[in-house]
Amino acid sequence: MAITLSFDLSTPQSTRQILEKNLPNDLYFPIHIHVDTQGLTLKDLSKEAPLNSLRFSLLDKSHQYLSQTLNKKQILWRALHLGKSKTTPTIVDCTSGFGTDSFILHQLGAHVISIECNPLIAILLKTAVHQFLSASHIQPSNTWTVVSNKADKWIKKQNVTTFTHVYLDPFFHKKSPAKPKNPMQWLQKITQEQQPHPEKTLHEALKRPLHSVIVKRARHADYLDKLKPNRGSLLQKTSRFDCYYPDHANE
Repeated sequence: MAITLSFDLSTPQSTRQILEKNLPNDLYFPIHIHVDTQGLTLKDLSKEAPLNSLRFSLLDKSHQYLSQTLNKKQILWRALHLGKSKTTPTIVDCTSGFGTDSFILHQLGAHVISIECNPLIAILLKTAVHQFLSASHIQPSNTWTVVSNKADKWIKKQNVTTFTHVYLDPFFHKKSPAKPKNPMQWLQKITQEQQPHPEKTLHEALKRPLHSVIVKRARHADYLDKLKPNRGSLLQKTSRFDCYYPDHANE
C-alpha cells in the first residue's frame, strides 16, 4: 500500500509542496499522513497490530514547554563542549529521527543540520521544520536544515568549513519491560531499526578538523566500535554521552 496524503484547506502551498514533490514514489507503507497548519498526523493502516496514531509537530505544547525550560547547562550542550560559547556552532545531528535533539540544539542557538537516512522520516521532519520556522514571529538568527542521506557519505563530501560539531545517537535498547513511547515505536516500525553503520559515521567524523564529536549510548553499553572517548563521558540515569576530540581538532 502506498502512502496517502491529505491536507487541511488552510495548509499553505509551500507546506503541501514539500510532501507532494519530495515524498519518494517507491515507498510503500500502510500509512496515511494528514497535514494541517500546525503539524502532521500519522495513521497506521496496518491490518495487524496497528500503532496508535501519532501527532508530529514542533509547534505543540510539549515543544513550547521544552523551549521555555532550556538553558546552556543542558547535558547535550555541555557534552558538545560549548559551555558559554559566544560563537555560533554548526552541529550535524547524524541520526535525527523526529528531531528532538536537533530542536534542542536549534533553540539553544546553534545552526543545525539534521541528517536522516530514512527518506520518509526525513521528509516528515523537513515538513515539521518548515512549519516551525514559518510560524516563528521573530526570524531566528540560526538556521535549521534537513538532509536525506547516509551521514557517513554526506560528511565525506563536505568542505571542512561546513560544520563544527557532530552528534550521533544510534538506536540502542534500554533494558525495560515497558514498550517505548509512541514516537519511538513509529521510528522503529518505519526504519526497521536499520541504520547505515554508525561506526563508519564516527570514524568519518573523527577525520575532520572539528571541535568535538559526541556519541550517545546506553549507560552500560560498550563504546561505539570499542573506541574509548578521549574526552571522557557524561552520564545520565540510563544513557551517557561519549565525548571525542577529533584527530585534527588541535592542529
